[in-house]
Amino acid sequence: MPCLESTRYAPTRVAELPLAPESSLTRRAFLTAVASFLDYSAKIGVSLFLTPFLVDGLGRSLFGVWEVLVRLVGYLSIADGRPTDALRLVIANKHASQNVPMMRRAVGSALMTWFLLCPVIAAAGAVLVWSSPALTKVGLEHAAVVRLACALAVVNFLLGNAIALPESVLLGMNLGHKRMGLRASLNVVSGLLVGAALYFGLGLVGIAGAQVAASAIAAVVMWFVAKRCVAWFRVAMPSWPEMRSFFGLSVWKFAGDLVAKLLLASDVVILGLLSTTAMVTTYVLTGYACSALVGVFTLGLGAMAPGMGGVIGEGKYAKAAALREEITALNWICVGVCGSAVLLWNRSFLQLWVGAQNYAGAYVNALIVVMMAQTVFIRSDSYVIDATLRLSARVLISTVG
Repeated sequence: MPCLESTRYAPTRVAELPLAPESSLTRRAFLTAVASFLDYSAKIGVSLFLTPFLVDGLGRSLFGVWEVLVRLVGYLSIADGRPTDALRLVIANKHASQNVPMMRRAVGSALMTWFLLCPVIAAAGAVLVWSSPALTKVGLEHAAVVRLACALAVVNFLLGNAIALPESVLLGMNLGHKRMGLRASLNVVSGLLVGAALYFGLGLVGIAGAQVAASAIAAVVMWFVAKRCVAWFRVAMPSWPEMRSFFGLSVWKFAGDLVAKLLLASDVVILGLLSTTAMVTTYVLTGYACSALVGVFTLGLGAMAPGMGGVIGEGKYAKAAALREEITALNWICVGVCGSAVLLWNRSFLQLWVGAQNYAGAYVNALIVVMMAQTVFIRSDSYVIDATLRLSARVLISTVG
């Protein structure tokens, strides 16, 4: 764990961050995209392999319960303030200034924001754990198991923040490629642990516990990588104005993510409340291909974000506008090709993978493709706007829209 430094003794400038030439931005973005794609490919590969065993081992109903729990726990991000995302944006926008003490204080601001919001997260998690049987509509015989699995999922969420902080520093510095292969290996480890839980018949609790163990390992590894690859990575005490500014940025980031979740990630929860968990399983599996493709597109957008932030931070707005036009054109091509493939082959894919009974139909499939396209374009412009550190207008427009 990095030590806490006082800003009273911090040097005014540390010249240990040579400025990257503009020609290296594309190379770093490409390497980061490759690293992210390798990691995501491992995650998708593990998921493709394990999902049929999860459906068979848990049954369609309990598998639907697990999917609902995962979405519900994801809503805890509403309570954590998104300090690691704000940290990534600040580092990406300011790292060209070479102001090391300021960036260390930004890390301190992220930690302090998270600590301040921990009681809120704990309270929200407790309410979620207690109400999880009612939200998933399970019988009394499964209530205790569902609560325990939900509690472990909450712990896994908290560990996710421990992973995200050092990773945000790497991504903000445009050094995401330094973790190349590590996330992929950790995803394989997570898959092996989940597979072992299924093999020994540990059910929902075993699956949730396996993910907690995998996240603990990932947290240790990511802190080690960040310390090794970023020479200035320390924690410094921020001043009150810096803390207030960072907290405000975190609040706007949190508000934006809340709106995005309500618009894009509430479908499974609503379906679980209004229908059966078996129907949730059918919907989730039908949308699996589009969900995976959105993840791939997001990797590419995330890889360009630090470079875009650096360009905007240096005041090169014309170049940033040109980059945005190129990204939009590329999005149209990718969405058109991938959406057509899903429309043509999703039914055959599901029949080979988990059985034709898990296909929701052509109309649902087409609507899911439309949702995928909307999500890609919304996220694309969101990354560009966030790189300016002016999130308020985006959040307000998204809320009204």
